[in-house]
Amino acid sequence: WMPSKFSGSPFDKLVNGILVLNVAWLLLESVYDLNDIPESEWFSSVDSVFCLCYIAEVMLKLCWWSWQEYWMSNDNRFDFFTTGILAGASLATMLTSVSPDVVRYINLLRLPPLLQAR
Repeated sequence: WMPSKFSGSPFDKLVNGILVLNVAWLLLESVYDLNDIPESEWFSSVDSVFCLCYIAEVMLKLCWWSWQEYWMSNDNRFDFFTTGILAGASLATMLTSVSPDVVRYINLLRLPPLLQAR
């Protein structure tokens, strides 16, 4: 279950599954937005859960691999920066008056890996 240096590991499959759930969640949020349906308070909490999943992914990989091994992969670099931006936006929504919608839109940054073959 730990991150493998090869794609297709159970860990990669779990992370890809989380990404697919995130896409489904973003589609549901979009339906609510496009139809002017009021969202429940807990909707922003779900976005935060996805953010925590991505932070855990980066941290687990960094615990398993050396920094040099982790940083050699362009996918990991992309994940590192997008997760940092997403975590910063999540903190900003909790500590300031930044709209939770910002996290939703930044969360879209995590989706391009689904479009490429891993």
